[in-house]
Amino acid sequence: MPRPRPRPRALAAALALTALAPALLAGCGSAVDGGRRPFEEMVDNGLTKYVGAAKSSVDLRDGDVTEYAFDPASGPLCLHGGTFHAATRDQGSDDLLIYLQGGGACWHDLCVAVDEAPANTGVPEAGILDTKLAANPVRTWNIGYVPYCDGSLFSGDVDIDDDGDGTIDRYHRGLRNLSAALDVIHTAFPHPKRILLTGASAGAYGTVLATALVRQYYPTPDLMVIADGSAGLGKPEDPGFVTSLLDEWNIAHLLPASCVDCVADGNLTKLIAWGLDQDPTIEMGTISSYGDFVIGTTFLGIGPDAYGEAVRAATGSLAASHPQRYHRFLFAGTKHTTISIDSTTNLDDVDFNGLPLSGGLGEILGRFDVTAVEGVTVADWVGYLVAGSPMWVDELAPASAH
Repeated sequence: MPRPRPRPRALAAALALTALAPALLAGCGSAVDGGRRPFEEMVDNGLTKYVGAAKSSVDLRDGDVTEYAFDPASGPLCLHGGTFHAATRDQGSDDLLIYLQGGGACWHDLCVAVDEAPANTGVPEAGILDTKLAANPVRTWNIGYVPYCDGSLFSGDVDIDDDGDGTIDRYHRGLRNLSAALDVIHTAFPHPKRILLTGASAGAYGTVLATALVRQYYPTPDLMVIADGSAGLGKPEDPGFVTSLLDEWNIAHLLPASCVDCVADGNLTKLIAWGLDQDPTIEMGTISSYGDFVIGTTFLGIGPDAYGEAVRAATGSLAASHPQRYHRFLFAGTKHTTISIDSTTNLDDVDFNGLPLSGGLGEILGRFDVTAVEGVTVADWVGYLVAGSPMWVDELAPASAH
């Protein structure tokens, strides 16, 4: 198959890699100003402190799927103390899809979150994970599947006793869980040529920190990121909301000093921009409806109109500052996420590690090969990204359509 024609941002990335060749040949990955590695400030602040710390055992082998259980005594835990699991699917590919599952969030005055990652569920066959879906451009890729059960967007690092009775009520072990999952994924797939890091809902928020951590495991492969169902937004009228969550979940210390006023506006978009500046080879896309009910109404409480305005403004700023490497897929309506299920998915048959899709929740989800803007589906759009196509551009439904 002929090599895809490089799009402008790919050419820019190639030039950057050429300039950084000595660092890459030394096995050090990319470099930034002053010769520092990408995300080195976050590493210095403790990003990688749990790498290699967890103990795992195989609790399921089923064809090309291997599932791992992590010893709770070694750190990983679900929100209420359950065992954390993760899984891989080895299809013999040179490419790797890492998928961060969604499932709500939990803080002191709102706790709506999946709190378990049950055993013997393997890798779901749905959406971008569906290996039989012809429209799925990454159906043949190896998969690292990371369930979500920590309530802190794969980032928290604190145990909380809410009522002061001496018993832990919330184990926010997101950073430990993510690191443990990446340990086994890296062992299974140590040398991919390309990586697509994806996350849905809470997993999309999780890609902000995970991008930096994945780059530490894999310094040199092409790294593409898709955040589905999150633009990194907080509450526009309450800039302190995000800061309070970072403090409650013990994440704030990871923020780099060079990201000036990083979350002062109440969003994570400056941190996302900082990450894109850190590594000039990363490409990133955001998928959202204008009126996402789950994020805009349930969790942020700002409603569809305000959320739509915030999504356009925040993603527009990122697209303007990184026009070759950041693009958006913004569609009409109130659906939440698109990559988790597809046109063939029977919601009663798919198990996303404790996330209930049948019933009301499944009805508000978009579908990977159905949700579209001007005839371009999300699956098409992701395909353009991984193929290096110049057709990977902003796909924006009219603002009035929401």
